[in-house]
Amino acid sequence: MLYIIDFEKIKNTYNLNLVYVITIITIFFISGIIIAILLTRNIIRPVNDLTKGILAFSNKDYNFRLPVYSNDEFGYLAQACNEAAKTLSEETINQELHNLLPSSEMNCGSFIVEVANSSSRLILSDFYDFLPLKQGTYAFIIAEISGNDLKSAYLTVMLKTYFNLLTPVFSENPEEIMERLNNEFLKHNEDNRLITCLIGVIDPTNEIIKIANAGHSSPIVYDIESETTDYINVPSTPLGIRHKDKIKQHIINLKSQIAVFYSDGAVNLNNKNTEEFGYEKFKNLTESELKNILSKKEKCNISQYLMTRLEEVTEKIPWQDDITILTVKARV
Repeated sequence: MLYIIDFEKIKNTYNLNLVYVITIITIFFISGIIIAILLTRNIIRPVNDLTKGILAFSNKDYNFRLPVYSNDEFGYLAQACNEAAKTLSEETINQELHNLLPSSEMNCGSFIVEVANSSSRLILSDFYDFLPLKQGTYAFIIAEISGNDLKSAYLTVMLKTYFNLLTPVFSENPEEIMERLNNEFLKHNEDNRLITCLIGVIDPTNEIIKIANAGHSSPIVYDIESETTDYINVPSTPLGIRHKDKIKQHIINLKSQIAVFYSDGAVNLNNKNTEEFGYEKFKNLTESELKNILSKKEKCNISQYLMTRLEEVTEKIPWQDDITILTVKARV
């Protein structure tokens, strides 16, 4: 029996099978590439980014941010890491800002400055500082900067720097210091933040405080002999808003008097019924508590004592703002 082999048919079948094989291999190859791309995009790249983020956090680089590629679990994890980094960054900045603050007391010859500060936000908004001067006088500053963010932290550092640079040069004229501060903040306060500030220069020899004000809360003076308090009217506008007319100097007589300076957080407190404490109640509280302290001849940090009393009268409701109280009194 003779068999006729059709080589052309075999060749065609072979070629057809070869095409199938190549097609299948190509499909697998392309599928592998696609899977690799998807794995890289959806798993490997996010994992690598998370590894970089962990390394950055371990090196205390809290400004590092993870890219968010999707809304899946990796995306949510990246967002959570970024929020954590932001919080850690703000806490670090807040700690650095607290390190800028001096101790709670400064002896000024026959007088003493006492301060109490309570920060209720992540980045503090209140600022204070002391500076002994060569002429036997002493300067202090109490200020508040709105925003509670990185820009406000930058402005706080700027305020401390200029206060330390300008005060020794213009120690007799706090109004000159304030005018120069205003000129500098006009250059850097593009978003018109509220920056209030009060500078005082204590002269122990003449028993006076020379003050200049820029929108800060009016000081309270307690007269020891009459056992009464009064506000010192020092109207003004905050720093960095507009060019000011010449700032006026005010003088507080320290003879038989205690001067109380404070941020507006002390008067903007609310109790559990959301009733605002207000200026009049704060003045009355200051008067009654100073009278009580002096009658008992207690030795204490008056500013801290007033802060504790504020907590009690507001029934320890969490405060929404920072509070700073600074007092100047005779040491004996």
